[in-house]
Amino acid sequence: MSKHIATSVIALTLTIGCDADPEARAHDIAALADDDLDPEIRAQIEAELADDDARPEAVGDLSDDAATPGGCFFCPPPPANDPSTYTPVVLGPYVQVNAQSNPILYMQAASSFIVLPGATVRLQVPNSVQSYGPYALSYDVSGTQIRANVSGGFPNNSCRIITVTNPNNHVSSPVQLCR
Repeated sequence: MSKHIATSVIALTLTIGCDADPEARAHDIAALADDDLDPEIRAQIEAELADDDARPEAVGDLSDDAATPGGCFFCPPPPANDPSTYTPVVLGPYVQVNAQSNPILYMQAASSFIVLPGATVRLQVPNSVQSYGPYALSYDVSGTQIRANVSGGFPNNSCRIITVTNPNNHVSSPVQLCR
């Protein structure tokens, strides 16, 4: 038993909003000035020019200013917001001791909206008003992590609440880390 599947393809060409050749339009307008022009040809040229003049009015409904549900299909995407206006996010924090025995706080750079240079980190002792910092933040050598030397602020076997402040004074949500 064999089955036959019929497939149909529909091609749609969008021509609304495409202007006719401006030189041809100018030629048609100049031809209308000729007093010896055949009346049938004059009527045809006038009808074509009238159609060209009516087209922008129909396309006017598709303008960017129109209140179209779902937005404008042909519009370019809006410009991206300036990352310096975002609130920072502390992602994947961990502490690692460097060769000089200083604790270094690391955080993921991607999607953190932490603006460098200028952002700082503050460490707060949980259930206390005692805090350490602000410490300057910078990228590590790979550029994928953000780091801060938190010597004296994060001893071994302790917990801290981490907040990052961007230069625009937006502060991240607190994140607790223990080491």
